[in-house]
Amino acid sequence: LEFVPTPVDATGMLGAEVAVAGTLLNPEVEGEFSFENGSFQGRAIEENFRGEFSYRNSQFALRTTNPEDIDIQVNGDIALPPQPNFENTITANAEIGESGFALLGALSLGQVEWVGGKGLLTLSAGTSFMDDPIAAVDNFNLTGEVILEDAVFLTTALSEELTVNGEVNISKDRISIEQLQGTVDESDINITGVFPFFVPLSEGDPDAENPLTAKLDRGQLDLESLYRGRADANVTLEGMIFNPIIGGEVRLYNGQVLIPQQTAQAISPAYQRWFGDFAALQGEPPVDVQLDDFRVVLDDGFGFVSSPVYKFAMTGDFTLNGSPLNIPSLRSSGEIILQRGDITLFNTQFFLSRLNENRVVFDPSRSILNPELDVEMGTTISDPQNLGQSSEPNEVRDDLARVGRADTVSVDLSVQGTAEELLASLGIVPENNACEKTVENFLPSDRPEQLATGNLEQEGQCVSKNIGTGNGSGTSQQILESRAVQLDSSPSRTRGEIVELLAQQFIDLGEQLQNSSGEELLEFGLAQFVIEPLARDIIFLANEQATKIARPIFGVTTAQVYPEAEGIYQLQEDSFIGVGYDYTFGEFKVRYQQSF
Repeated sequence: LEFVPTPVDATGMLGAEVAVAGTLLNPEVEGEFSFENGSFQGRAIEENFRGEFSYRNSQFALRTTNPEDIDIQVNGDIALPPQPNFENTITANAEIGESGFALLGALSLGQVEWVGGKGLLTLSAGTSFMDDPIAAVDNFNLTGEVILEDAVFLTTALSEELTVNGEVNISKDRISIEQLQGTVDESDINITGVFPFFVPLSEGDPDAENPLTAKLDRGQLDLESLYRGRADANVTLEGMIFNPIIGGEVRLYNGQVLIPQQTAQAISPAYQRWFGDFAALQGEPPVDVQLDDFRVVLDDGFGFVSSPVYKFAMTGDFTLNGSPLNIPSLRSSGEIILQRGDITLFNTQFFLSRLNENRVVFDPSRSILNPELDVEMGTTISDPQNLGQSSEPNEVRDDLARVGRADTVSVDLSVQGTAEELLASLGIVPENNACEKTVENFLPSDRPEQLATGNLEQEGQCVSKNIGTGNGSGTSQQILESRAVQLDSSPSRTRGEIVELLAQQFIDLGEQLQNSSGEELLEFGLAQFVIEPLARDIIFLANEQATKIARPIFGVTTAQVYPEAEGIYQLQEDSFIGVGYDYTFGEFKVRYQQSF
């Protein structure tokens, strides 16, 4: 039976045995009560509660008898039936030990779990009224404290246990903390300040200048599926319980982040872990959390990684406003500078250009998921059969000058526009974790068990994943067809020819993998995902610097120093002259190419 509609699902068996005596004008009641098999939002409450109560001669008394470390006593002078000019008083005292803290798991929907240690909550409350029961609210008084000694908690926000020491003082309308210290993974979190229950602190309140504040100094964080690295934080909490307002600043450095995503197709496990599935609640979430000019600073050594698809090193800062429980509605202002990075399209890595100030700009008039992008990337690929050029009857090629060598094509990819045009291509939820690897995973090991069949099968799954839906031609094609993406090359190719050339690299990879054994896949993985990306990055950087130096001096369109030294002069859209030196054959060469 639901007496009052609630936004949460709370169930249990409430039982009572009651003996009634006396008269209507002087009733006498005594009995016992129990609450068993309770649950909150589908999570079982392990403890069963029992107690006893009595009422006679206007004296009411209630106390709990189980669990032993939860002692709640309520006493009162209450006139039944009500009598004029009778002062009704009610007092309550509670001492709640570890059994009470164990309820945190159910009450927090699994966000916080009690592990062990010492914890004690003491409360003392009282009120009085005469003819108007509403006066009991105005006369209500509450005091108490929470004492924690080496109390250990598990929380979804942290992968390691959190150990807490300190005291929390409770008054009628607020909590105050002089010093509460938490330790997690050798990092200290210090909490001080005041936070009100139901009414925000007014400007004239002496505690208004002392909001609840959490500080973290050079902390080492390992937040599962979200962030791993160093952090400094100075976070404030204002507002009230049902409308907390989070402000302050957090600085992230020497770490990597992966933001949980919610897409139209599916909700990722990381997104559910951090933000929950609030659709399961009956109605709106009971707590409206808001960010108020919350500043995020990305400092040295900060990276954004989703291996093997993309990785970026970046710096910058931005502020957040809105509800973190509704990511698309968040608004942000600020700028991020991309320093280094790469993205894989058609199994070809594009590296961030150092010649452009690659920026991501957040505009508060748009969602945080839709910043303005100004990014330039590039790569160098081979065209062994001049696949990017059509063979026409009136086109004459001198194959003797090529001596079987491949043409080298520099491809530039620029993104200028809003991220909204790319979200459909980039918002893919992984189906498995087969490709979550680091460089160390691919390096040979002296432990034979690491080369077991299961490991080799996982390598095969990873490679198959890369050339399948996760990072295959479909996704790459969507990205390259975006209106925000521009493709150029030197020597010049049309957009279609560039895409065809990139796709051929992808097809060649699939042909290499056909009929490969597990051990061959492992060797291929080492070359494809460790050695070759490193070599590509070095070559791209060297050629880009060559262009930077040679362009103002010689007027070339592009220059390269590998695989041969060459300067390209783009004459028209369909013609160019190349002047260079071939290291292999020790010869200078001049080539002219005209497409019809």
